[in-house]
Amino acid sequence: MARGTDWLNLASNVQQNRQLAALQEQQEQQMMMSMMQEMNRQNIIEMRKMVINLDQFADRAVAVSNSYPAYALMMTRIAIESIDSAGLDADTFEEITDMERVSQMNTKIRGNEANMISSASQDIISSAHQMRVFIEEGEDELEALAPMCAANEDWAEHADEFAEVDPLHQERKGKYNLYSFGPFIIGLILMGAAFGMSGECLVYGADDLCETYENESFTIDALNGVGALLLLIGVILGLVLFPWGRKYLKQWAPLNAKKELVEEVKGSYTHLSQKYGMTSSQDVNDRRQQMISWVVKMTPTDPTMKLEM
Repeated sequence: MARGTDWLNLASNVQQNRQLAALQEQQEQQMMMSMMQEMNRQNIIEMRKMVINLDQFADRAVAVSNSYPAYALMMTRIAIESIDSAGLDADTFEEITDMERVSQMNTKIRGNEANMISSASQDIISSAHQMRVFIEEGEDELEALAPMCAANEDWAEHADEFAEVDPLHQERKGKYNLYSFGPFIIGLILMGAAFGMSGECLVYGADDLCETYENESFTIDALNGVGALLLLIGVILGLVLFPWGRKYLKQWAPLNAKKELVEEVKGSYTHLSQKYGMTSSQDVNDRRQQMISWVVKMTPTDPTMKLEM
C-alpha cells in the first residue's frame, strides 16, 4: 500500500512540474509580446516625431531657398534620401491620421524639391551637388591626401641619396653578419655534433653536471674545443666590429623610413591624386581651403536659417 502511495505522489509531482513549466513558458511569451508591443509603440512615436520634424523642415527649406538656393536644395535632397531609407510612408502607420500626415509631408517635401530644381539655374544645381560631395567625402580626402603628397615630395628629394647609401649599408651589414654570426653559428653546430656523438651520460657529479659520457674520444673533445673557440671568436668579432657594421646606419635609417612611408600610402596616394588631379601638397591644401571658404559662403550663418532634421 505504501508503495502505491509513493507512485501516486510521484505522478502528482510530475504533473505539477509540467503545469508549472507550461505556466512559466506562457508568462515568458506574454512578457515577450508586451516588450515587442512597447518597442513597436516607441517606434511609432519616433516615426511620428520624424514626420513632424520633416514637415517643419520642408517649410523652412522653402524660406531658406530664397537666399541660399544651393544649400536648401542639397539639404532637401538629403532629407528625401533619409525618408526613403527609413521607408517612411503611409504603410509605416496603422492609424488614418498618421497615414494622411506622412503622405502630406512626402508630397510637400518632394514638391519643394521639384520647384527648387525648376526655378534654379544649372550653376545652382551643380553647386548643390559639389557642396554635398565636398562635405561628405572631399574635405576628408583632401586632408588625407596632403600629407601623402608631402611624403612623396620629401622622398623625391632623398631618393638619389638612398640609392647611394642603401647598397653600402647592405654590403656592410652583410659582411658584419658573416664575420660575427658565421663563427658563432659554426661553433654551435660543432658543439651540437659533439654532444650528439657523446651518447648518454654515465656519471653525474654533485652539481648534476655530467662527468663521464658513454662515448669519449679525442675527436669529440676537439669538436667541443673548436666549437667553444668559434663561439668566443664570434662574440668578440661582434663586439669589436659593431661600430664598423653600423657605419651607414645613421644615414640609411631615416631615408629608409621615408621610403617605407611612401610605399605604405602608395595605393591611397595613387587613387586620390588621380581623383583630384593634384600631386602637390601646397596645391591640395590651397584647394581644400578654397572649397571650405566656398561652402561657408554658400551656407547660412544665421542659426535660425540652418536646416536640420
